Amino acid sequence: MSSFWTAPRTASLRLFASRGIPASHIAKEIGTTRQSVLQKCAYEGIDVVRDTAAEAAERDRLKQARHRRKNERRRVKPSNRPRLVLGVSKTSSIYRNQLPRIPEMTPNERRNMLAEAVRLTAAMRVE
Repeated sequence: MSSFWTAPRTASLRLFASRGIPASHIAKEIGTTRQSVLQKCAYEGIDVVRDTAAEAAERDRLKQARHRRKNERRRVKPSNRPRLVLGVSKTSSIYRNQLPRIPEMTPNERRNMLAEAVRLTAAMRVE
């Protein structure tokens, strides 16, 4: 199986690159893709113009649009904000102080309470 990059094609690639022709135009002339031209130039150490002015402007426009979409997704939506109860955030100490106090328990009482919660949860899953 022969390689696409024959000696004449590589020679014409070197000639086009030395004249400052962009990679996309070279690819059309040779009959391959822009990426193939860029890879061959990197492999051979040939300096080539990567983009035309229009291609560079389009790439920058797409990059800005991608960046704008990314920033829009990062914004906090009202539904994701903590809910306010009586004008106070649920994470504030004012809200926590309004909650009923948990009675002091001995370790045995705590263990029994948790065991009962586990039994009730298991019973709910069975039904």
